[in-house]
Amino acid sequence: MLGRIGLGAALLALIGWAADAAPIPGSVQILGSWIVQADNDASGKFAYCDATRDGGGALVHIGQSASGSWQIGFTDSSWQFAVGQDVTVTLFIDRVPYPLVLRTSSPTAFSTPLPDTSLVDALRQGNMLSLQLGAVYTTFS
Repeated sequence: MLGRIGLGAALLALIGWAADAAPIPGSVQILGSWIVQADNDASGKFAYCDATRDGGGALVHIGQSASGSWQIGFTDSSWQFAVGQDVTVTLFIDRVPYPLVLRTSSPTAFSTPLPDTSLVDALRQGNMLSLQLGAVYTTFS
């Protein structure tokens, strides 16, 4: 149950803030092990919200933009990828595999937009999130 509260609460906070951004633009909320932040653009309208969680080295970032699109990404200071490289990973939500191809934006970070909300819905309802990168598994909840 604790995993569900952590993973689900972070995503619900993102959805809630998508309507009004942060209670105070630029503020940060802590929900269990998740850091949730949102901000407005220069005109005062919602710009983005993001939830981040540490996996003991790697970080997962789940975010939503003002257009309503979702993105998931990962960073780890020990990774060294070529910028612009496609990286194939498998996400496991409650042991159900979700293969993804993410693109590196720096040697230590990669991300991808989510084409629909099916993965977001699975994350919202899930208890445990794990990333498989090659033979290495990292658990975030």
